Order: sequence, then C-alpha cells, then structure tokens
Amino acid sequence: MAMKMILDGWDGDPDSLRAETVTGVCRFVDLYSGEFDPKRAVKRFRTVDPLKIYRDGRAMGDNFPGYKKYLYQVVLIYNGASKKAALPIKF
Repeated sequence: MAMKMILDGWDGDPDSLRAETVTGVCRFVDLYSGEFDPKRAVKRFRTVDPLKIYRDGRAMGDNFPGYKKYLYQVVLIYNGASKKAALPIKF
C-alpha cells in the first residue's frame, strides 16, 4: 500500500523513491494502519515536493532519531491544516 501511495501521490517522481521518503511512508502506513485515509494521503502528497520529506527531516537534526524524523514529516504532510482529519503523533 505504501508504494502505491508514493506512486500515485508523486506520479513516479524519482525523488519520491529516496530511502528516507519510502521509509517514512512505509512506517506511516504501519503505524497508522486503519486510522488514515489513503486517498487523503495521496491527495496531500500531490501538494508537496517529495524532497520536502528529506530536506525537512534532515533539518530537524537530532530531535527525532533515525527514521522518525522522516515519519514525522509524512504525518505533518498528511495532517496539513486539518484539525478534523489530523492524526496524533504516536512515536
């Protein structure tokens, strides 16, 4: 499911296949399974450059260890400005 969301959201953009992006989206799908709307995720992914996950995650420094900084970026993208559809931070 994660790879389909990446493919649909960024239309196969090579930057969307960076390890950080794939890891962030895969962990998002695992952690929030049953809680998120895949259609919303794809729609939200289309609004941002896939490199944003990588750049903003790296800019976080050591605030979150390892993959969590990229997972955090995916959650932020998914949540957007919506309070109704927002997911809590579980990590």
